[in-house]
Amino acid sequence: MQERRVRRQRGTAPALPSEVGRARRPIFQAHGEAPKRPKLWRKWFVRAGSIAAILSLVWMLFLSSWFDVRGFEVKGSTSISAEDVQKTFDQYVRQHPTERNIFFFNSQRFKEALQKSYPTITQLNINRTLFLKVTVSLRESNAALIWQVGNTNWILGDDGRILERASGAEQQLGVVQDTAQLPVKTGDKVVDRNFVSFVRQLNALAPQNNIFISSVVVRNTTIEIDLRIQNNILVKCDSTRGVREQLDAIRKTLDTADRTRTPITQYIDVRIPGRAFYK
Repeated sequence: MQERRVRRQRGTAPALPSEVGRARRPIFQAHGEAPKRPKLWRKWFVRAGSIAAILSLVWMLFLSSWFDVRGFEVKGSTSISAEDVQKTFDQYVRQHPTERNIFFFNSQRFKEALQKSYPTITQLNINRTLFLKVTVSLRESNAALIWQVGNTNWILGDDGRILERASGAEQQLGVVQDTAQLPVKTGDKVVDRNFVSFVRQLNALAPQNNIFISSVVVRNTTIEIDLRIQNNILVKCDSTRGVREQLDAIRKTLDTADRTRTPITQYIDVRIPGRAFYK
């Protein structure tokens, strides 16, 4: 038998047996029916379940009591306790009920409410914690002087603010008489911090110079201070200048008056730097 020779066309390659078989097999062959679609009620059931899950999550996070503020921790104060802050917060949420939730809690607005309730606070930081609590870090003004207006005594803080009414137990604090008798209330800033520091230094350093102050008086301005010292002598001081130099001037004036036997009957004025006048 003679071999049958297949004439090959130029530029073509013989087809492989595997490719020949695949070419004859149909790519897709339907099996009679189209695939079934899921029933419509199942789609709505899945959608309703998703919506219910989202609504439940929103209710749990924002509307339920699960994430309410659980308490306060106070740092840096011995007079203001966590119970005091909690009372302020209970009054605060009556006006802002949504802020009971830790996610809606406005720390800046509550900070203002807390400072209004406690004017002695000079520095305040409020931070939320991971355990639904709030940390309150604060610093208070310390009692420095007694501010006397008429027959009423007030405790003056070291920052110049009125802290509260004096109870009479603060006798160790120096007294400043306001002859202008301007009305004050708790939280008012009546003088600056430098004035408070000046008067406290006067009370502390005067005895070292044998000067005994019986009263400190403020009239129309806190820059000028009148002192009553021994022998009922009036001394005019400047609260913007140094304490030591003015006490030195007072002491030298008293010594000069004793040495020259010229009694001081009215006043000593040490408000001008380098000079002292007396009468």
